[in-house]
Amino acid sequence: MTAVFIWMVVLCVQWSIVHGASCKSPLIVAQTGPDAACNGGNMHYWPTNYSADQCHGWEARDWAWRRHKNSANNMRCTGNGTFSFVQYPETLDCSGEGTVKTISMQCKQDIPPVLHTKGIDLNCCDHPEACIVDNPEVSVQGSYIYLNGEPCDGQKNSGSKRATAAAIIVLVLGLLGAALYGYKHGWNNVVWKWMQGETHATIKGGDKGNKEEGDDDRRKLTAI
Repeated sequence: MTAVFIWMVVLCVQWSIVHGASCKSPLIVAQTGPDAACNGGNMHYWPTNYSADQCHGWEARDWAWRRHKNSANNMRCTGNGTFSFVQYPETLDCSGEGTVKTISMQCKQDIPPVLHTKGIDLNCCDHPEACIVDNPEVSVQGSYIYLNGEPCDGQKNSGSKRATAAAIIVLVLGLLGAALYGYKHGWNNVVWKWMQGETHATIKGGDKGNKEEGDDDRRKLTAI
């Protein structure tokens, strides 16, 4: 039983550290937020050298802990100081119906219309030597980035989902192991022995206390 448990723990650890997709790319930076003048918002570091059919996905939770998924493909610099792509809501694999979007250095109303987006750094489009090369990223706490539906390797949150799942599995296996041990050896036996040991310790402590009290009484009588 112990060997099986150890083997399962090792498998869980190995599974939790599996590497994801290689997503590094030259990046442009855009900002999206609710302010109509684009004063503040979340940063999105977009890949610029993916092929038209490669799918860049991202997901994050909002203030109400609802998880939102989005993805985009056909990401490209258009040559006139803008960056365009096709975005697909509520999916990480670019399935369904997409919407063509364009980012420029001007603040523009986005879709949905409560959001506004502007480019922060589009230098990578016109000056490849100035590109930041790294994993795409969204500056939202707890966000995850994907390539073709697979988590990106090396991102800040890389592997955390799997590590959490592995920890839960190990905990469940540990509880099952303890339950099986108790069943095999008899819970009544284990609990009874523990209670017996505690009771003996209490009795011995009580006897010792009674003896000391008796000695004190005898000393008082002698003094009188």
